[in-house]
Amino acid sequence: LSFSFSFCCCLMKKMSLIDRKCGWTHQLWRRNLYALEEVELNKQNEEGPGLKRVLRWWELIGYGFAFTVGSGIFVVSGQVANEMAGPSLLFSFLIAGFASLLSAFCYSEFAAHVPLSGSAYTFSYVTLGEIVAWFIGWNLTLEYAISASVVARSWSNYLAALWNGFFPDSPMWLGLYNSTIPGVEWLAFSPMSIVIIGICTGLLMFGLKDSSKVNNILTLVNLSVILFIIIYGAFFVNPDNWVPFFPYGASGVFTGAGTCFFSFIGFDSVTTLAGEVKNPQFDLPVGIIGTLGIVSLLYVLVSLVLTGMVFYPNIDVNAPLAIAFQQVGQGWASNLVSIGSLTTLSATTFVTLLGQPRVFYQMSVDGLFFEIFGRTDKNGTPVMGTLISGAFAAFFAFTLPLSSLTNMISIGTLMAFTVVCAGVLVLRLQDPLKPAQVPLSAFLYIILCTISCLVFIHAKHMPLWGNLLFLLPCVIYTFSFYIFPVIKVPTTFKTPLVPILPCMAIYVNLYLIYSLDIWSIVRVFLWTIVGLLIYFFYGIKHSRARLHQSNIPSIDPINQDGFDDEEFDE
Repeated sequence: LSFSFSFCCCLMKKMSLIDRKCGWTHQLWRRNLYALEEVELNKQNEEGPGLKRVLRWWELIGYGFAFTVGSGIFVVSGQVANEMAGPSLLFSFLIAGFASLLSAFCYSEFAAHVPLSGSAYTFSYVTLGEIVAWFIGWNLTLEYAISASVVARSWSNYLAALWNGFFPDSPMWLGLYNSTIPGVEWLAFSPMSIVIIGICTGLLMFGLKDSSKVNNILTLVNLSVILFIIIYGAFFVNPDNWVPFFPYGASGVFTGAGTCFFSFIGFDSVTTLAGEVKNPQFDLPVGIIGTLGIVSLLYVLVSLVLTGMVFYPNIDVNAPLAIAFQQVGQGWASNLVSIGSLTTLSATTFVTLLGQPRVFYQMSVDGLFFEIFGRTDKNGTPVMGTLISGAFAAFFAFTLPLSSLTNMISIGTLMAFTVVCAGVLVLRLQDPLKPAQVPLSAFLYIILCTISCLVFIHAKHMPLWGNLLFLLPCVIYTFSFYIFPVIKVPTTFKTPLVPILPCMAIYVNLYLIYSLDIWSIVRVFLWTIVGLLIYFFYGIKHSRARLHQSNIPSIDPINQDGFDDEEFDE
């Protein structure tokens, strides 16, 4: 720990010396100082070009509900119950939900403070700097596109189950839904998944206000189907199926929680719509926390019903809920659930495709991504971003199976959550006269959490006191943030118990990241390298923040006292 602290201090000092000579590190860490000015400009020019502020909190909950419930109940529940947690699937969802709740408070503060499209990308750009924002924004594009691919593949699986229920003697048609190559496990073709992605992309081209009406109708249908599953399925619950309750042990529960995190990225999708909300200071926090509360309750109930109806090794991985009713002899209910699942997953695919173009749009507006992605049509729709997002998602949905995709999504989501939680510490505590203190402290805290998490996960034979010994520095460091005076208190939504709650969220998020398989982390690393090449060859040269810093003095959104970065350095 002493070595890590000394190394980081030397590194920051060296970077500071280099920055004074050539200034290139200053470009990497420059912040989006004009974000709040853009918010005020949007309020005054709601009828101008760009995204339209037309959404209210109930519509945000509808989008978040559609995104979250479809991915959680119909996609990952079978995989986690069968392969990772068994009946303790309930606790995997609760752990993932608890971590999501901690991050949701931080998301709400940022979304109300900086109500622009782009989600964690925009929030990190305001507080942590351009290179961190690019890292998060680029991985968010991977997260949303693959989410749409996963849900589209699951949609095709439920369509296959429905076809098999009505036409059991026509297996030749199932090749349209899922076909594989013998001996090649990592490649599986799903032509029908392209169909649902194409339909949803077409709907998004008509504009957000009209498409939200379609989404609200689908959401009501989804809720009815889920309530049917919970109420009718409860009559077929056999408590003997819950024994053993922890067949894979505690490690299985936490590994399952990492995969289940894919199920809670719905409120993240809500924040991508911040630039299109009428009253963001009120609607965004209500939409985010309301979404999380509703879906967490539904996850708990469905987990109990699913694992009670079918013994966990027999739970189907691809279409768990529909097949569960078949296994208890309720074919008509299975067909009904398949129809409802198609409706739910259609809405989920729609909302996952909705988030990605908004991230592209905000990155393009900031000058970090290609200009064509920042153009909108008369309906306020980012056309090119919508089309390319749909094509990207269709390619992955057509070629890759579910097991190759879900962990990558969880890692991208958890990284975004971690950065937002660290950003709350910076937003509240950073002194503009000493701008490096709080970010450095947050960075060192992440290092301590990484060491502790790796010990907990991999040192399986270490006694309990040894694990607690590695946890103690994280606890002490959490309370050390009270040394810094509070510089800025938000006037809108405030995250409670700062710095304790953001630090808890960072630790839990990192623990879940390191509990996932190493190859998923490697794939995210390779994707990040591709993104960095785009940033260094295009984004850093066209950055809007760079132009504003050289031409227009801006108000620092962290401490609105009129100082610019050069005055801070002096």
